[in-house]
Amino acid sequence: MRVLVTGHQGYIGSILVPLLLEEHHEVIGLDNGLFRDCAYTAPDKSTSQIRIIKKDIRDIEDDDLAGVQAIIHLAGVSFNLPDDMRARLLHEINYVAAVKLASLAKFSGVRRFIYLSSYDGTPGIERIDHIEELLGANPLYLERYISRFVELDVSRLADSSFCPIYLRTGDVYGYSPRMRLDLPLNQIVASIALNGGAYVSAVGDRFRPGVHVRDVSSAIATLLRLPQHLVSRKAFGLGDAERDMSTHELESVLKDALPPSTLMFVESDDPDSTRAHFHEMELIPGFNTNWSVTEGVEQLYEAYSTVEITRDDINTDRFSRLGHVTRLLADGRIDANLRSLDSGAFRRPTPTPSYMQKSNTSRIG
Repeated sequence: MRVLVTGHQGYIGSILVPLLLEEHHEVIGLDNGLFRDCAYTAPDKSTSQIRIIKKDIRDIEDDDLAGVQAIIHLAGVSFNLPDDMRARLLHEINYVAAVKLASLAKFSGVRRFIYLSSYDGTPGIERIDHIEELLGANPLYLERYISRFVELDVSRLADSSFCPIYLRTGDVYGYSPRMRLDLPLNQIVASIALNGGAYVSAVGDRFRPGVHVRDVSSAIATLLRLPQHLVSRKAFGLGDAERDMSTHELESVLKDALPPSTLMFVESDDPDSTRAHFHEMELIPGFNTNWSVTEGVEQLYEAYSTVEITRDDINTDRFSRLGHVTRLLADGRIDANLRSLDSGAFRRPTPTPSYMQKSNTSRIG
């Protein structure tokens, strides 16, 4: 199958593309390159095989979809923007561009459209009739609710020849060549690897680790294969993988998987972070997650030890989406629309960082 992956040079896309190639799909990547060089390790060599369209998702045209049979839509804003940009760009990139892409897909003969949704299933949004009301109210969880409007509008395009599917996930964790240290579990393990301790943001005694990035990718690959009547217009969750755990359970996992460490629990500024309804979503037929939190923690620690995690990795912007974008804005390399202002916008000339060299010693005794 010829599959277009938008945002293929991101955290999830860097894991998904090699998996699709292993399953003998022909992959085309579409990405504006914003995070291309936020690399912790070299991307999988197989990704050099794919055709790449360097383009902002807002500029997609029907010619870009010639011969494409399926689209996996990962591109979008998945981090908090400054207040003066947030509502405008979430609407423009996460909503308008996504619905435009689905519309072009349908009328270009694309048969399957898989959308990675941020909506968590929390009831109440049904009372909002128009997305303009949502933008005007500027709710705390705007990204999640915009995803719900994308689902509703794209579903109207469904017919016997066009199959939209929604995969809803919460936080994601696990190693990727284009690492993110602004995701909770990734950051916690990185801090332990470097400092022997970490702050953990929790609600009461509850912590939500999220879903392993390889399970998310495997779920997407499964949704490509399943018959249309089982998946069309449906929103799927990943079941038990998305449930929260007690802080005591988290302590036990970290104790069993890592060297001795100190955890400091702080109250989350997201009081709804453990109230998501992902576990109430329909499950993907025949699909089971493979990664436990313990295995994910062990994988992360091994990655941070093999390519030594440094203080700069945690404290600078390279692996923080908001930090990276803020730096590009400050340097005048992108404008307030997140568009390039010069040819070097996404490639900052810096010395080879220490984390690209293998360490012969452990950071923790």
